[in-house]
Amino acid sequence: MKIKWCGILMFLIFVLGIKFFISPGKEWELTKKAVAVTYEDPKVREPYGTEVDFTEQQKEEYYRELRIALSDYDKKINELNAKSASLKEADKAEYLIRREEFKQKRKTAYDRLEELKNASARAWGDVRRGMDAAMADLSAYYDKKLSQYR
Repeated sequence: MKIKWCGILMFLIFVLGIKFFISPGKEWELTKKAVAVTYEDPKVREPYGTEVDFTEQQKEEYYRELRIALSDYDKKINELNAKSASLKEADKAEYLIRREEFKQKRKTAYDRLEELKNASARAWGDVRRGMDAAMADLSAYYDKKLSQYR
């Protein structure tokens, strides 16, 4: 009976392995192609022959949104710092370690934001993907490691 269950378990692991380790590459290629098409041609002609650079406008909007999001995280950390005074010594030490790790991730996000600000209209799509990854990392770290101190 154990052998039968082991066989079924191994089969499920194999199928899930194929699903999770082979499929993401194909999805990534499709996403990469879609993004390349999206950011490839930043100029669009309007009826009277004037060119509008929508990519530059999108970049500026995205930059403003990220500045707001990062300043929100700064406010949250300031609130946590105020609350950390009432923590026990062991909890406070752990909080300080996590806060320093969070500051490193925040610094990375600010560095990416500066890259985004200085990126050309054609290259900002690549920088945006890096910024998205940095913000996702920052958000996940805050939610998993620091949210317990709220």
